[in-house]
Amino acid sequence: AEMTDLRLRDIVALTHPEDVGASDAALQAHLQGDTPFYEAEFRVRKPNGDWTWVLARGRVIARDDRGAPLRVCGTYLDISEQKRLEEHLLQSTKMEAIGRLAGGVAHDFNNTLGVTPGFMELGLDAVKPGDPLHAGLTETRKAAERSADLTR
Repeated sequence: AEMTDLRLRDIVALTHPEDVGASDAALQAHLQGDTPFYEAEFRVRKPNGDWTWVLARGRVIARDDRGAPLRVCGTYLDISEQKRLEEHLLQSTKMEAIGRLAGGVAHDFNNTLGVTPGFMELGLDAVKPGDPLHAGLTETRKAAERSADLTR
């Protein structure tokens, strides 16, 4: 038991502080017999100081008469590339969603702008060219047309 505790302490010392709680909870649940095996994903520090993601899996293969674990067998698999690809996919999915949203907003905005020049023309027809309101309506119509061109 002392050797196991030492090894577990060594693993905990190498585990990223943000991941210790979850990985330890999963391990303790298995050691206590609450789960049929141990499985956790967490970051560990490599000898060069970088962090790498691992998938740890294991199970107790021997217990004493009281049910306390005697031997544990398990593996660590480097899943850093998988995590990187998952993050890339997540970012791509977010960008695609933002693109669809922006496209929808631009389409709706363009539809709204499409009717504005027509209403400006009606207003211009109702106001004499020398009226100061005529110049304002003309500039507003031009701005609406430029905005519509921009969203296209």
